[in-house]
Amino acid sequence: MIFVALLQISNLVRRCKAKLGDNGQFLPNGQSAKSGLNKSLQDAAFGQFVQVLEYVAWKLGKELSCVDPKGTSQHCWECLNKVSKSLSERWHSCPKCGQEVDRDYNSPTPLAPLPGGDGGGLDCYQ
Repeated sequence: MIFVALLQISNLVRRCKAKLGDNGQFLPNGQSAKSGLNKSLQDAAFGQFVQVLEYVAWKLGKELSCVDPKGTSQHCWECLNKVSKSLSERWHSCPKCGQEVDRDYNSPTPLAPLPGGDGGGLDCYQ
C-alpha cells in the first residue's frame, strides 16, 4: 500500500500578505524569497507524478491511496495517540508511549491508520 498526501498546491503558492508599517510604508514580508519556491512548486507537476506513481503501483500489484494530511502531526506514529501541539512546537513527545521525535519526521508516518479515519481512499485528482 502506497499513501500519498493530498496537498492543495494552490494554497501552497498563495502570495504572502502585505505588511504595513507604522509610517505607512510596506515592510518586507518574505514574498521575494517565496516566489522562487512558488515557481518550483508549480513546475513540479505533482498531478502528473501521482498519475505515474499510480500506474507503477498498478504494474507492481500495489495499491495507491490518497490521504488528507490534516492533523497527521497531531498523532503519535508509534501508538497513534493524539498529542495536540501548536505549529511552533517542533518536537513530538508522546506521554502515552514515551516516543520522542522531530515533528516533521512524525507527521507522514501515521497517514494510513488514523483513529476515526478510513485509512485514505480520497480522490487523488481533486
